[in-house]
Amino acid sequence: MRRPNIWARDKRNLGTWERPQSGYLKFNVNGSARGQLGSAGIGGVLRDDCRNIKLFFSKHIGEANLNKVELLAIKEAFLFFCALDNYNNKGLITISSNVVHWSNNPESCPWILRRIIMQIESLKARLTSWNVLHINREQNDLADGLAKAGVERDNNLVVMY
Repeated sequence: MRRPNIWARDKRNLGTWERPQSGYLKFNVNGSARGQLGSAGIGGVLRDDCRNIKLFFSKHIGEANLNKVELLAIKEAFLFFCALDNYNNKGLITISSNVVHWSNNPESCPWILRRIIMQIESLKARLTSWNVLHINREQNDLADGLAKAGVERDNNLVVMY
């Protein structure tokens, strides 16, 4: 089975990486699912304000639709932020998805996804400062590649620096 090359770049305009505030970490995350309800994966890359990679992950999460997958990617980023105590619990999460609205306005989330949203809300309460923002998919290519690789992954991958 051929695995996607998550490090390959294409000729699209990838935009400019925007630096978070000093002392903050920026987590680019994404989710991928095959079809409406199919094999799914999540992935993300955590960088400091100098763009140094601190962590990246790629996980297979079973079968799910894209909305659920992308909420799970946000939840995973919050879990990592809560586990890191040397950055004053300040984080910025970016994802190229419409679930940003649900993460920032949990009452607007469809009922079927409320359990995940409530788990995210619980994690948010443990952080000093956080923000979830939408970015263009072209600016999220590494996280997108990690998520796509997660769809096929037999074992979860987490690499910390």
